[in-house]
Amino acid sequence: MSLPEAQEEQGPVCSGGECVSQAPLGWQGPVWLWSGPEANAPPCPEDASALTYEGHADLRTSGSCDACACTTPECGFPEGVRISSAGPDCVGPLADILVPPNWDGSCFSFPPVANPISVFFRRSTRSECVPLVSEIAKHVTFSWDTFARACTPIAVPESCPATPKDCATRPPQGFAQCLFREGDPSTCPADYPELRRFHGAVDDQSSCTPCSCQLPEESNCRVFMSLDTTTGCKFGGQGTVVGPAHEGCMTNHGPSQYASLRGEIKETEPDVCMVGGGEFAGEILPAQPTTFCCKAE
Repeated sequence: MSLPEAQEEQGPVCSGGECVSQAPLGWQGPVWLWSGPEANAPPCPEDASALTYEGHADLRTSGSCDACACTTPECGFPEGVRISSAGPDCVGPLADILVPPNWDGSCFSFPPVANPISVFFRRSTRSECVPLVSEIAKHVTFSWDTFARACTPIAVPESCPATPKDCATRPPQGFAQCLFREGDPSTCPADYPELRRFHGAVDDQSSCTPCSCQLPEESNCRVFMSLDTTTGCKFGGQGTVVGPAHEGCMTNHGPSQYASLRGEIKETEPDVCMVGGGEFAGEILPAQPTTFCCKAE
């Protein structure tokens, strides 16, 4: 059979397009692909009116976190005093005089301790610094520089003399003829060497580091503590000023017993907690990749 007779039986030769290799296993197409700024994207051409894919590339991101803030520590009274009847250096045995929880400094009476020789005044306390909120707000924005649109051309009923090949209409200017598949393969079929990758979503792997609050080393919390020989804090007695970093032993200079204790905050200027955390960390990554492999332009 002559070549013209064979072509006549097979149908018209691919005169309105070009003969292209059939898509390898796992690939789809060919399709017509356009990519560029989304504002400039044309609709699918009349000869390829079926919209097949839309996605993006060239991700731009920015992120920030709200500022961390901490509570203001409050000055508190010592947990009590320790009274020694054994020696001037607060040597044991010691009588531990512990005030009630959340003591407000008012007169606190206790069983009398006779023949006190020295007193150990405990340091004042401060409430803890804690974050004002358990989790701060995160702010993320993203945009894409490149938009992609793929359209499937109408099938051409013409045949190609060399099989297995399909007759494909040539895409209009601005479009490329491509195969595509989901995922991110690193190589392309031989007839479609130009790899282009687009994405359908973002994967937000960012977070804000936890807020932390730390008490300052220096403090304005100063408390005057005084012991009394009576059970009602009637006469006053030995006393001293203590702070969060200041405590110590004092020798008794006279009273034959101690039976009550009172406290008074002398400096109440609030301390300022040292704030940490609240940093933006992690990444915002492109997700749901689709890979296009296109004919060289």
